[in-house]
Amino acid sequence: MQERVNIVQTLVCDTSDCDQRDVKQRLIDTWASISQNVIDEAAGQRRKRLRANIKAKGHHFKHLLN
Repeated sequence: MQERVNIVQTLVCDTSDCDQRDVKQRLIDTWASISQNVIDEAAGQRRKRLRANIKAKGHHFKHLLN
């Protein structure tokens, strides 16, 4: 778990003196900056993929996404 925290910390922070609170705040700020339209579109795409997977009964379904 600590390794994952370190990886996220490295990706999110510009400097080495960034702590977990800084990481958390940056993630919160970034998430808040994402528009609702982007979130809605991602959710819609996920539903479309899930329906195609169900229709294909868990087999290959990429061809059903067109």
